[in-house]
Amino acid sequence: MLVKQTTMETIFPNIVYTHCRDGHDVYKTRDGIWSEHGHWYGIGNAPHPASTGTPFGQTPLPMGFFFSRLSAQEVWIKGTEDLDSLLVFAEIFKGWLEEFGGHDQDGRTGIPYSKFRDRIAGARDEFLKAEKAGLFNRLSSKVDKRLIDSLARDFSAWIIEHGFDSITRNTWCPPDGPTMDGLENIKDPLSWRAVEDRYEWMFADWKTNHPGNVENWEAIICDFWSLLPAVGIILSKPKVQPVPKIVIMGHTHEKCLVQPPSPSPAEGQPADWVYINAGAWIDDKPCTYVETEYDKGSGKHTCWLKKFNENGDPEEVLKEAYVIVGGKGSRTRRPRPVVAAPRWRDPRLV
Repeated sequence: MLVKQTTMETIFPNIVYTHCRDGHDVYKTRDGIWSEHGHWYGIGNAPHPASTGTPFGQTPLPMGFFFSRLSAQEVWIKGTEDLDSLLVFAEIFKGWLEEFGGHDQDGRTGIPYSKFRDRIAGARDEFLKAEKAGLFNRLSSKVDKRLIDSLARDFSAWIIEHGFDSITRNTWCPPDGPTMDGLENIKDPLSWRAVEDRYEWMFADWKTNHPGNVENWEAIICDFWSLLPAVGIILSKPKVQPVPKIVIMGHTHEKCLVQPPSPSPAEGQPADWVYINAGAWIDDKPCTYVETEYDKGSGKHTCWLKKFNENGDPEEVLKEAYVIVGGKGSRTRRPRPVVAAPRWRDPRLV
């Protein structure tokens, strides 16, 4: 995230950088690695689609950006004595989901809302179970999309009216709105009402605003618990060549290495793909990281999830896996070299 293209290309000479206007930046290699930060799939951290109108409306700033501003403001006013109680977007959103589950609105019972929460929580638990086990199968739980869709606008309204709006009423919160200091050409004052209006239907309109992305309920899981729903989207992209075999991401910062079952385990055939989350924040625990090694002859691409030891030395191996991405016996077609026809010579090479 935010690593410059020139830096990446210096460290990894064969890297291919893809930048999109919607903020979906990806680093790829020609032998099947797909690497990105992972926030593009998150409900509160995915870049919000820009529109015409005010400078604020023309920016891709996500709603999570304003939680960072609020957190900074809280520290500025209250100090750092009780950091555990400060605003954290992930924890706040999880709380909203729980509160919505017990909600009763306009005389209606809270049963549909609790089912909404329970369906998302059930899917979350299955993804986390797969991450912990390191083996991914199709979800056995049935997420009721009709239920999710029927309450999407209710939940969107709840996020703003009972969530974000209540936070901005805190005594330490600037009453006139966030101070932008000209960021993204946004002039002060930017009101909290303008912020709320822009993100008011972010859950209900997620699919419209983020086509080709995960489902709206999956976007909650991707932001705070597991990026496995995003891996499914990446592997199913019809126009991506070569087909990704190794997916590396971070964002949730929960280290893991996950593969699907092998198609032919008795024959020693490896799984079709591997997903690795690089893991922890580097400033609060020994850093975990991903290392890969490609053998051109066999087409075997080995991946390791490693961590530094307490004294800062590498390299304790936590998990290991491999896929076949080229070479003999590979199912991946390798591009044929372009060779000039016999007895023909490009005059530019003379």
